[in-house]
Amino acid sequence: MIALTNTSRCRCPFAPSHHVRARANDNGDRLESLKLFVRSSGVALNGETHDQGVGGEVVDVAFTGRGYEHVVSVGEGATLTKIFSTRRFERAAHVKVSFDPSECFVMNAREEEE
Repeated sequence: MIALTNTSRCRCPFAPSHHVRARANDNGDRLESLKLFVRSSGVALNGETHDQGVGGEVVDVAFTGRGYEHVVSVGEGATLTKIFSTRRFERAAHVKVSFDPSECFVMNAREEEE
């Protein structure tokens, strides 16, 4: 469940102490039916000293021909995959994963299934 604090801010499901700004429709959906969706272009990988983002550890990295795709463990048993960066972060590096609010959406997942 994602708990909304207002129409543009929600808790990260894998990092409950971190909030993500996201677009949301206001159609009276119940909080437990809402899900956070993030486009891959809205995810950025930064060094651990970056002032914003969810802390994590690089599990794997692969060169893709134009940059690097990273797998990052963000705690609570959650892993984010295919985080692209032109900068290579080595395995076991501590990083921050940040989210562009214009690429994050909160919506009722059941609406998409219909």
